[in-house]
Amino acid sequence: MRGTPRGASMTETDYDAEHRLAVLTSWALCGSLGLGLVATAFRAESLVVAGAGYAVLIAGFVSHLVINRIYVRDFRPGEIVTAIGLFGVAALTFLASWALIPGFSARDVEIGVLGLGLVAAGFVVYLTARHGLTGAFSMFHSDRGPPNGSGRRD
Repeated sequence: MRGTPRGASMTETDYDAEHRLAVLTSWALCGSLGLGLVATAFRAESLVVAGAGYAVLIAGFVSHLVINRIYVRDFRPGEIVTAIGLFGVAALTFLASWALIPGFSARDVEIGVLGLGLVAAGFVVYLTARHGLTGAFSMFHSDRGPPNGSGRRD
């Protein structure tokens, strides 16, 4: 069993629950504060406040990585699906707002593009740091063998 405090006996279920609680606590703090700053940035049309909000969200992601490292865990499939889903909702909401709200200013567009760009860059940096350039590429590309099951390759 992993390191436990003296006199304590933690099962794998306890250890898993503790990991989940640490992740949720981290995101509750960083997520609410970061999203609050980003929402304020849109209202105040402030790129500086948006940058602070995105920095807090990045700190939340980094803390998630640290927690995963401490508990010797990887991202769970549910966490990955949630992240991709939230990114998709955010991107679609931003694009719909840009297209449909007449008062959407150029500064609002800059704030939104900054956020979407940071998320995309963070994804690439994480994959590269975690798996290396070759490993990150091979996650999306694999040798599927010869076409149509034939013995030769065209």
